[in-house]
Amino acid sequence: MIGLDLSLSSTGVAVPGRTFTIEGKGRGPERLSGFRRALLRTFKDADVDLLVLEGYAFQKSDAGARSIAELGGVARLLAYDLGIPYVEVPPSTLKLFATGNGGPKTTKDVMLAAAQRDDPFFAGKTYDEADAHWLRQVGLVIVGKRKPTDYQRRALLKVVVPQGIRRLVSLAGAPA
Repeated sequence: MIGLDLSLSSTGVAVPGRTFTIEGKGRGPERLSGFRRALLRTFKDADVDLLVLEGYAFQKSDAGARSIAELGGVARLLAYDLGIPYVEVPPSTLKLFATGNGGPKTTKDVMLAAAQRDDPFFAGKTYDEADAHWLRQVGLVIVGKRKPTDYQRRALLKVVVPQGIRRLVSLAGAPA
């Protein structure tokens, strides 16, 4: 299982036991091709069976939104081509899952501090790694390898899980 926080400059990646970033190099198709190669290596090295990535946040400029959408398309198409199912987590849902607060006051610093509290072995130093950590934790709850808190259970009610991914943790009955 892998958590992926897509960014054109520094994509956060969480695999079992570690987090890291993939740095964007070049522009346009050159950068997308570099990301595709790096993601392919990462997916194969980590023996990925589920990809959890952050959904799109479209408050960026048109140019920025197009570029991040292209990168998202590369990641999704690669997962599809490799037969890896993926789950998308809306940004506010990820904040709620990580901190119990999905609002605008949940800053990147808060997300990083929450990841450090969540896992004493978390060695990530970037916001991208923190988000990737939390995305992977979402996946672990979905497949039943992590027990969710009440607020995590509430957050996951907003996540669409594609057919074929068994949700081992019952999210029914979560407090509203």
